[in-house]
Amino acid sequence: MLREYDRSQLAFRSAWRLEITGLSIMGLPPAPIQRKVAEHTLTLDEEIGRCWFEAGWCYTYGLFQSSVLLAAIVAELVLERYLRSKQLWSDYTNEVDESQRTLGSMINFCKPRKDRGPYVTSKILRKFKELNELRIEAAHLKVRRNLTLALPEKPSLNEIDEVQQISQKEINKNGKEVLVAYSWVEDIVLIDPETTLLYKVRAFKLYAKRALILASEISSLMFELG
Repeated sequence: MLREYDRSQLAFRSAWRLEITGLSIMGLPPAPIQRKVAEHTLTLDEEIGRCWFEAGWCYTYGLFQSSVLLAAIVAELVLERYLRSKQLWSDYTNEVDESQRTLGSMINFCKPRKDRGPYVTSKILRKFKELNELRIEAAHLKVRRNLTLALPEKPSLNEIDEVQQISQKEINKNGKEVLVAYSWVEDIVLIDPETTLLYKVRAFKLYAKRALILASEISSLMFELG
């Protein structure tokens, strides 16, 4: 069953991987490893790299909601790394209680105030704000759980999901071309009554792609700041 499901999803996964192949994060030097040392203290750079790796593969395998959350984690760690490099992390931790230290509170900390300018550029702040909004929706589903799903050719204001036609033509044992749709038990599938084509609702796919793009752009911009 798993082998057949993987075979049916391979074309989708290949296409999704190609969508994010050009994205990357910057400023992550390799960690030096000493052969005789058994312990190894994790660094922010290593955690950023690991989370970015998992975010990309979540996207590849269709775990789009998880990919949004991991992309936000990458951006949060990149921002923490920057604040530490500028000796601003202690100011942030003194100002914000540990239980309230979130990506949102870090963004607010970096905004301009009456007595000083912003700690990062307005462009970076805008991208952080957008990514944080995607993260909040992925975590709390305040909008998506009330959506009305529709076929892609019909008017829709949904910017969260992607509705993708999943019907495929195959040759059966009798040599006749038939329409087959591979799906999974938990999948939400829409049926077009006029064409009998089936459409899969890829939950959070549009949000996940945007989140990965934002995380990549934020990393590049933060790297340029030093």
